[in-house]
Amino acid sequence: RQWRSVVWADESQFQVTGNNPRYCYRHKDQDAYDPKFCIGTSAQPSRQMAWGCFSYSGVGRLVFLEKGSITGVKYKDLLEENLQASFGQMGTTSRRVIFVHDGAPVHTSKVVKQYLADRHIEMLEFWPSSSPDINPIENIWGYIKKQLQNRVLANKEDMRAEVSNLWNSIPKSHMEKIVDSMPGRLREVIYRNGKHTK
Repeated sequence: RQWRSVVWADESQFQVTGNNPRYCYRHKDQDAYDPKFCIGTSAQPSRQMAWGCFSYSGVGRLVFLEKGSITGVKYKDLLEENLQASFGQMGTTSRRVIFVHDGAPVHTSKVVKQYLADRHIEMLEFWPSSSPDINPIENIWGYIKKQLQNRVLANKEDMRAEVSNLWNSIPKSHMEKIVDSMPGRLREVIYRNGKHTK
């Protein structure tokens, strides 16, 4: 029951090129290098970083981040503009909420800690920075990326629209199942002494 009151947040990167593997078939007598049988690639595919949060109750806001590295101040501004609204969107404003983001330096910067303390947002402290086995939002990002594999994304705008649509249509049962898997995940990590889990 306790895990059902947790809100997880993190960033993930999406890219236009590579999200849509396509296959074509040609007769052995046809020229393999004919342009109609070749798929172009980009040396620098268009990328987009996104931030989002979710809980047992649903998803919060999805925010596409501007180009450039994110700093503690930028992350604090992002939380200030979106975290409380996300709590409202998930229906978590009327009950106790525990906020979890990993131990990445921008998440643990003084300005971010001060912002969360000033807003009396309860944190689950000491969450490891590289913890995909126990961070269920990684499953949410993975779900979206898997859905993107079969979609043609011509440009960054198409990609943003598709990611937003997928984010807002994640089945609630999927989120519930992920959150309810937390006790088992932690047991598995302990059993494997911190090594890889399934």
